[in-house]
Amino acid sequence: MPAPHHVLRKPSRSTSPAHPPAKAMLCDLDFDLAQQLERVLKQQDVTSEFCLNLDTALQRLEETCPDVVFCGFTNSLNAFLDAVSSKRRKIPVIVVSRHPEVNQWIDALEAGAADYCAAPFEPTHMRWVLATASLAAA
Repeated sequence: MPAPHHVLRKPSRSTSPAHPPAKAMLCDLDFDLAQQLERVLKQQDVTSEFCLNLDTALQRLEETCPDVVFCGFTNSLNAFLDAVSSKRRKIPVIVVSRHPEVNQWIDALEAGAADYCAAPFEPTHMRWVLATASLAAA
């Protein structure tokens, strides 16, 4: 069953019943990691906007209305997740890392992140992450 209309902005080429989000915000990621992620998101027909830090991302959430937020694992992650969860519209946050670390993954999920993913980003895995994020926002 497709996710509610407020989650999607345009149809995806995906044949999956849960279409991936159409707009992503990338924040607090180093340039190389953000480029890698953006490349894979583009393959999924997801547009992206980059914010240098979590404070800027919070300011831009209402204006840009992303369907999903990808952010780095930082000391201010808990405060960011709390602020995002207080928004009127539920926006899934996916924590991104250059290297997979079990402790970061567990900490991110316990803090309220929708998911955790690490480079290298594979199209098949990203399709699954985006579909899961769409369902979490429903």
